[in-house]
Amino acid sequence: MKIGIKKVVARKIEGVAAGDRIEGTLERVEEQLKQWAQFAPTAGYDKVAFEIEFEDGTRHEGRIDVKRKYAEDGYSIRGHVRDYLEFLIGENRPAHMSEVSYRQYVERRPSEMIERARAFLDRYDV
Repeated sequence: MKIGIKKVVARKIEGVAAGDRIEGTLERVEEQLKQWAQFAPTAGYDKVAFEIEFEDGTRHEGRIDVKRKYAEDGYSIRGHVRDYLEFLIGENRPAHMSEVSYRQYVERRPSEMIERARAFLDRYDV
């Protein structure tokens, strides 16, 4: 069984309400992201920093680009982390990258980075 998320902290870095912070369950923080998204620029995004604390005390930090469309569609922090880790290990090629450029990118990553990302995916519920 994978290790679950204990809590999430998010802080709005830019835009309306910059500096605002929320701490709580994943669901509560994702609901706040929807609120912040209402005030995101119509073209572009506002930056939000986040930190996930897992049940074993491990922490993961990252940043989300909150877009206006998330006000309706919502946003998954868990999915964001999973997508990023899968990108690093070569299992999630972005649409803007060709297969060749993506393979080259992954091959240039240190093997330790890829191994850590894979281990994190295997161990934590993201």
